[in-house]
Amino acid sequence: MNTEQRYEGSGRPSVDRAVASHAKRSDEGRRGADELATRELRAASLLAGLEAEADTRDLAAAFADVGGPVLQARLRLERELRLTERTMAMVGAAQRDLDGLFELVADGTPPRAELVLAAESSLAEAHALHRHARERLDDAVALGRRAAQTFDAQLEALRAALRARSERTGRPSVAGLAGAA
Repeated sequence: MNTEQRYEGSGRPSVDRAVASHAKRSDEGRRGADELATRELRAASLLAGLEAEADTRDLAAAFADVGGPVLQARLRLERELRLTERTMAMVGAAQRDLDGLFELVADGTPPRAELVLAAESSLAEAHALHRHARERLDDAVALGRRAAQTFDAQLEALRAALRARSERTGRPSVAGLAGAA
């Protein structure tokens, strides 16, 4: 059971807003990671195609690192998604602890004050960690976007180089790689 399922419709506006915000950021991060993974596969396929043709091996060497920044951005994005999930779980656990103490108060058996203070402190710390994790996730999403834009620009440069080479050599196989790029 994920965090969204545990707290969905909890009746607490602050918890519901936090879960909705978390779900939105996580979805955006997952989509970004999936898009980066697709670009990674595309880069690997293109490099294999370039290396297979004698006329384009020099281009393969020139564009060999085209997938590197995309890979690094995807790995960071996935790492930040996991961190955000863990901190959201921490917030949920701290909230449940505090709720349990308040239920004891409502039942007429108040817990010691230091337990309530410790639970409130734990919840505040968990929220602070989660805010920091969300900021890191936002940075990773932005990094992923920049890596994707850079990849797309490099891909366009590769297409232009392949078209020019095809025109110069008159080889259709090189032109075919330009269409695949």
